Parts: sequence; structure tokens; C-alpha cells
Amino acid sequence: MRPWQAIVLVVILAFFAISSGWHPLYIFLRQDGKSLTGSGGPDGGTQDAIQNGKVEGNHLVFDIALGNRAPIHFDLTGDASGLKGTARTKRNGQIVTTEVTLYRSAD
Repeated sequence: MRPWQAIVLVVILAFFAISSGWHPLYIFLRQDGKSLTGSGGPDGGTQDAIQNGKVEGNHLVFDIALGNRAPIHFDLTGDASGLKGTARTKRNGQIVTTEVTLYRSAD
């Protein structure tokens, strides 16, 4: 079994770079087969639904539209230490991509 195929609920903390600096992003993930659902936001109480979530082995892709902003597209690969990959969004008409590392939260 691959590390991310056993996800029932995981809380992940990411730091996402935006124009005003690095900001935390709390992501809750639920996997059901190849489907990935959940939510993400700046804290545990302010969350927006994950859209277009898919899992293939250790590869995860999903989008989160925070509030009224353009969606952030995550393309990640998982291992025992966490998820690593890219986050891409559109800002001021330009595509902005940043490297991200997401870690499981301690219970």
C-alpha cells in the first residue's frame, strides 16, 4: 500500500507564497479510491472546498479557490514525509507557480 492510499482524513499545513509574503494554508484531505475531496484555507475555521481532486498512486492533484480569488492548482507527489510539488494560480493576469511542501499535522 502506498502512503497516500490509506488517507481517511489528514490535516496538512503548507506555507504558500503570495505577494505579501508566506502564509499558512490548512488543507483537509479525504481520499475515496481515486477521488480526493476536502477543503483548504488560511485557518481551520475558514475553509473552501477542494475541486477536481484526483489520486493516482502517490500523485495528487486538486484545486482550491480561496474566497473570491482565482483557484490554486496543486500538483503533488506524496511519500512518508509529506507531499511535495507545485501550486499554480493566476494573479494580475500572470500565471504564478511556487514550490510547496505539505506536512501532516500532529494530532
